[in-house]
Amino acid sequence: MSAFIAEPVMQYSGTQPPPPEYLARVREICTKYDVLFIADEVITGFGRTGEWFGVNHWGIAPDLMTVAKGLTAGYVPLAAVIASEEVWAALPGLYGGHTYGGSPPAAAAALAVADVYERDGLIERSKTVGTEILKRLRNLEELDAVGQVRGLGMWLAVDFTSDKATKALPAPDLVSRVAERAQQLGVLANAIGTSVEIAPSLNISASDLDAGLGLLERAVSDVSTAR
Repeated sequence: MSAFIAEPVMQYSGTQPPPPEYLARVREICTKYDVLFIADEVITGFGRTGEWFGVNHWGIAPDLMTVAKGLTAGYVPLAAVIASEEVWAALPGLYGGHTYGGSPPAAAAALAVADVYERDGLIERSKTVGTEILKRLRNLEELDAVGQVRGLGMWLAVDFTSDKATKALPAPDLVSRVAERAQQLGVLANAIGTSVEIAPSLNISASDLDAGLGLLERAVSDVSTAR
């Protein structure tokens, strides 16, 4: 059997949501030709995009999901594969015991973290706060060096260009200089491809978020105007 695997929101070059109809069409094709649809939710799972899982934005039910990171909020290393009932039924002889599998402390951490997500409404907060961050950072698009600000939930990216009309690539060192300037000011921002990626914790305080975004805006402005 064949399989198709994809991140619901691609990380390459910084937080790239697919066209609205893309994943539904992929699901359709996979079902028609008996291809397993595997959603890589390692980054997009557990509220990062404003839903429990990235596929929820498009109402897609994958056959398998790979999860990690937000599963325990990073407190204890843990990863898992979530299978549909149909897939699980086809694996009656699957051996589930491995040397580093089934760790009780990691499982306990995952259950505790899931309780906090629900108790504190962090999934919904990611959606609402993420929308506010996106609206605020889009003011950076007024700068010549910023081609696009995009994101979903509390996972966003500021993408750079050397020409807004042609969307030409930015100068080779521009993105790294923005990330370095942000770090000098006290904010960690990940330089990836042509973008700087932003992923604040889902429970970040309003004051810390406001201060951090202000410093990021300053870093982008400082480097963009100094080119």
